[in-house]
Amino acid sequence: MRNAAWWNGRERGRVRGFNGSGPPLIVGGTGDAILRIATAHADIVAIAGAYQVKEQPPGTFRLATAAEADERVRFARDQAGERVGEIEWHVLVQMVVETDDRRGTAEKLGAELGPEMTVDQALETPFLLIGTVDEMADQVTRNRERYGFSYLTVHDPNLEAFAPVIQRLRS
Repeated sequence: MRNAAWWNGRERGRVRGFNGSGPPLIVGGTGDAILRIATAHADIVAIAGAYQVKEQPPGTFRLATAAEADERVRFARDQAGERVGEIEWHVLVQMVVETDDRRGTAEKLGAELGPEMTVDQALETPFLLIGTVDEMADQVTRNRERYGFSYLTVHDPNLEAFAPVIQRLRS
């Protein structure tokens, strides 16, 4: 995975990392326990957006919807208490797909995403970026406004598709 930290909180002058030195500490996941730990100790709290599918073998995951992301971010912010303003918020983007046909591509991805996620949910979730470079950049910006995500990570196979989005966001 590669991290694209294009909105950085270092300008706030905070002491970060282990014992006030080193890189910032990032901790995250989806469950309550890990988000409690993350909000108590981490500089960057990551919302992973992957859920184990019930009654399926371990490692069989589904992506969270935007509504579930709203709930997870709200939960984490509540857990952070007074620290909420010190924390940077991170999203793990599971897939980046450049296309001129956002809806059609989301429909084709339906089998991969599973029956739990509708096409409209796939287009709204912060854990997928689908569309033209401009559409994906707009989605990243909307996700920042909606969830506060200032750090993003994409999986290595998605890096080339995401690179032009980074350039667009910086311009």
